[in-house]
Amino acid sequence: MSKRVFIAIPAGDEVQKVLGDYRRMHRDLSVRWLRPDDLHVTLLAPWICDDIEKVCSLLGDVAEEFSPFEICFDRIAPGPERRRLRLIWASGTAPEELETLYRCIQDRFAAAETGQRRSLRMHVTFARGKDAVLRMVIPERYPPFADLCRRVCLYESCQHSSGARYRKLCCYEFCGERQQQCR
Repeated sequence: MSKRVFIAIPAGDEVQKVLGDYRRMHRDLSVRWLRPDDLHVTLLAPWICDDIEKVCSLLGDVAEEFSPFEICFDRIAPGPERRRLRLIWASGTAPEELETLYRCIQDRFAAAETGQRRSLRMHVTFARGKDAVLRMVIPERYPPFADLCRRVCLYESCQHSSGARYRKLCCYEFCGERQQQCR
């Protein structure tokens, strides 16, 4: 059975805490806040997949090549583009380890599975809303906060009347020595 899936790094405790604090400070904002369990850094955007077992097996192989690594965020702003706002996200500069993981996942999955080729835009989306509402959100330099990336997951994107929800289909811990180049 086909599923709409994507590959991502789940947000850790620190990101969930900081974004939860931000949510409490802006509780009057008319947006749909994502659940803490749905927060993630996307590595491969959604596609329709017919062979979940194959993708999970390949993803497990990728995870074995990497060790846990840290990512840092220093900005909270509406996005994705100033002319078309629909999200609030935390962003930062992607470290080399994340760039290498991203290229590895693109090489292993993009051409064969999805036909996608995109550049990495490291962010965690934590709210969705309408352009008019998001234009009132002031981009903020934020005290830097970090998260330790420990695993990578294949998620199913399930559409609901209240918006998308995400279900983890398989997750793999980073357990190897990080390679400078994907094998």
